[in-house]
Amino acid sequence: MSHSPPPANVTVTVPARLHLGFLDLNGGLGRRFGGIGLSINGLRTSITISAASHMRVTGPENKRVHGYLQTMQRALDSDSACHVTINEVVPAHAGLGWNMGGVQPSHRAARESSGGNARVDAGRG
Repeated sequence: MSHSPPPANVTVTVPARLHLGFLDLNGGLGRRFGGIGLSINGLRTSITISAASHMRVTGPENKRVHGYLQTMQRALDSDSACHVTINEVVPAHAGLGWNMGGVQPSHRAARESSGGNARVDAGRG
């Protein structure tokens, strides 16, 4: 069985989400997180990740994304470097929506850029 080499770069785009409420607040159903929301057309987060000789993040919210990458490297015990270009972000607000909107595509991009070999857990229960 042959495996394809990892792609040169991966772009992940996710829509903004209007958060409507939490499900299973007390964890009685065994879920650590859960919520309900609606996707919003016209607002989205888009990042592109590619292999690099050193860690580099460019674009809006680059410091936040750089922190996420460092956290993922520690969690995955990885010293591989990448270049992340933040193409678009949902405008900043006081809620938690962009946080997960940024984390989930970052996890997806990390998994895809490794040829699907990295196990990435977005923390969902």
